[in-house]
Amino acid sequence: MKIRNLNDVLAQELRELLGAECCVYHGMKKLCKRVSDPELLHALRERRNEAQMQSDRLRAILADLDVKPKPIDSHAMEGIFQDINQALKSISGHLADIYILSAALKILNFEVNMYETLLPAVHELGLEEAHIAGQLEESLNAEKTALCAMQRLGQRLLKEGSSSEETTHQAGADTDIEPGHDEYYEDVHQPHEYDYDDTDDEIPEEGALPEERMPTPARDDG
Repeated sequence: MKIRNLNDVLAQELRELLGAECCVYHGMKKLCKRVSDPELLHALRERRNEAQMQSDRLRAILADLDVKPKPIDSHAMEGIFQDINQALKSISGHLADIYILSAALKILNFEVNMYETLLPAVHELGLEEAHIAGQLEESLNAEKTALCAMQRLGQRLLKEGSSSEETTHQAGADTDIEPGHDEYYEDVHQPHEYDYDDTDDEIPEEGALPEERMPTPARDDG
């Protein structure tokens, strides 16, 4: 896709944001496998569901702009998840929960920044009447709400982690961290592919989750 004007810049940014949301949808499912805290597990599931809704909203916006709703690989978001996977090879238990929560905060901040970057261009192009600005602001507000909730959860996990460490040190217990399961550490998102055919790759039960499948978008290198 050649970029000739502000409309093209906006379309490019929207497709990159769609790619980031697709990556979050896929990546959150992997993180759920390593979580032991029930509240954090629920929060990650909510983030995954939200990523699917955000993706659907972005596709609708692109269609309204007469742009093919195909995601562009978000190498930045892919890199975040690859770093998370690498770190989790040597972390387990409550420390893994704390690390995953920290990673989720990083992801949420990244998403908030992407939406905030888009909105000035949308207003400049006068797209309020097309409800595009309102849809993006709705997504931005959802990300900010999730960020605040995740921060509150983080305060509890950090407090529990600190208390646990004090008890461990007093008891003179072995604090070596066991490595995680190797089967988890496949690339969470293969470069240049959005393959979400994960029918047999289930999240731990919390009650039945609604059936949800992200379509596999076709590649668009142009």
